[in-house]
Amino acid sequence: MDEAGRRAPIRNFLIFAAALVVAACARAPADPLEGLAVGEKGRVVRVIDGDALILSTGQSVRLIGIEAPAGPSRGRDGEPGFEEAKRALEDLALGREVELRYAGLTRDRYDRALAHVVTADTLGPEYWLNAEMIKRGAARVRVY
Repeated sequence: MDEAGRRAPIRNFLIFAAALVVAACARAPADPLEGLAVGEKGRVVRVIDGDALILSTGQSVRLIGIEAPAGPSRGRDGEPGFEEAKRALEDLALGREVELRYAGLTRDRYDRALAHVVTADTLGPEYWLNAEMIKRGAARVRVY
């Protein structure tokens, strides 16, 4: 078998693999929030910490997929960066109308909404709060 004949299976495999990658990329949504179930809306009236807030409806919300430094609890000091993370979420969300988006489980054992949170008003830029907190270095990705 000549050199070209030996390389044909490798070339065919590479073409097939490239076609699979192109097909997978073509099916990926341009907007990561696309396809999530739209949930409640409300105005953010309180920020608990860098990954939790309360809406005007009384609903407590945990920003899913992120972890911010924990605050003081049961006689323990807060983690380093707690105040900065809380302030970052306050700057982004306090007083703004938001919309919750759900990808799966909607409540935790404390009845907090487990949601992606998007600003939904004209008071400022539209933010996907979960992603924005990571971009700003105020939280890290958390996989459940």
